[in-house]
Amino acid sequence: HEAALRELREEAAIIAGETPQLLGLYLNDRQFPGDHVAVFVLRRFHQQTFRPGAEIAEVRFWPAGELPEGTTAGTRRRIAEVLSGSSAGGGHW
Repeated sequence: HEAALRELREEAAIIAGETPQLLGLYLNDRQFPGDHVAVFVLRRFHQQTFRPGAEIAEVRFWPAGELPEGTTAGTRRRIAEVLSGSSAGGGHW
């Protein structure tokens, strides 16, 4: 949880208003061999002034039905799981 909170703050200027809840741990080897993705859900937060950095150029929010072109299928599945209240809890991204 501490690492997730730190990454949110440092990378996206997001300050958590609650403890993030782990949705699941997913294997992402279709894109990167041996890569894993930990997905946390955070519903209460606020964003400070974002400043682009070396790793993140922009931070934006979209309605779930209007995700930008190029959003991966795995990302779309995780968002749908969160919104429906279900989760496989892990598996392949």
